[in-house]
Amino acid sequence: SDQALVDSVKASGNVLLPIDASFEGDVAGSAVSPSAADQGFHPGGAGALDRRVVFPPFGALAAAAAGFGHSLFILDSDGPIRHTVPFVSNRGVAIPSLGLAAALRVDGAVPSSVTMGDGTLRLGSRQLSLSTRTVRAPDGPIQYAWGLVNFRGPAAMDGGRDGRPYARFAFFDLLVSEEQMLAGQAPKVDPARFRDKVVFVGVSASGLSDAFATPFAGGKMPGAQVHAAVADDVLSNRFLRPAAPIVRFGTSGVAGLGAGLLAAGVPVWWAIGLTGAALTAFWIAATQAFAAGLWINVTEPTLTASIALFAAVAYEYVIEGREKRRIKRLFGQIGRAHV
Repeated sequence: SDQALVDSVKASGNVLLPIDASFEGDVAGSAVSPSAADQGFHPGGAGALDRRVVFPPFGALAAAAAGFGHSLFILDSDGPIRHTVPFVSNRGVAIPSLGLAAALRVDGAVPSSVTMGDGTLRLGSRQLSLSTRTVRAPDGPIQYAWGLVNFRGPAAMDGGRDGRPYARFAFFDLLVSEEQMLAGQAPKVDPARFRDKVVFVGVSASGLSDAFATPFAGGKMPGAQVHAAVADDVLSNRFLRPAAPIVRFGTSGVAGLGAGLLAAGVPVWWAIGLTGAALTAFWIAATQAFAAGLWINVTEPTLTASIALFAAVAYEYVIEGREKRRIKRLFGQIGRAHV
């Protein structure tokens, strides 16, 4: 029952509950929309995503909770989830993401140590690089800050605990374990496995729409696992930051110019081979940089080099080849006339 849940949360004393911040409208279904409790976070800056209406847990459950975090995920334009929205603002109240709120509580950080500005979210001595995203809305453009999630791996992977980056326990197994302990039997899942651990409770059934594509293959990732990845990034201080725009444009320019010059200066097969070797070396370097926490866009330089190489080869075969054939025909006519 609801009261049993309230009593359990209150007895635990360390449960953080999610706040639904996915509603984008101005007015909720009821005359008076609920508001989020102020937990003392005032990160500053203008990076928090404004939500005029949020949906916290019902009153008795909210009163029993130790804190709150928003559960909002915003996908990238091409579909996967790569970013986290650190803060949502509701009527002047800043709400951290659920993963961030969990990490801050475990770390013992006070709200005043969390600040946001100049493209950086500062969590005491830790720093997460942020970028500004602008989206169009009926009332005008909306801007907010978000940061990259440094996932440990795909939703499911070989060699992971229970096949995932983080241990997962099914509700059925926990229910059976509780019944076994009540019967004086050894439980299937030892409660000691949860001691001193951060536990996220969520659903994984695909029909419940709480699973998301990530940059990795291996299927969609449950929302609870995404929150766990955010908390893991904060607690392990292993943030991912995008390369500066000058790196993005510079690598694309160098790739395109280099491929074009190669195609114009050496035979076509040599140009293709050298361009492929250079791109392979670039991908290896970008992979090593990614492992060190720096994300370098490899798609744009690869595409630019491919287009430049194709254009140069096409020019050589179409334009220069036509000129060579014309000259050959001309000399052929001169030779026949001379004979």
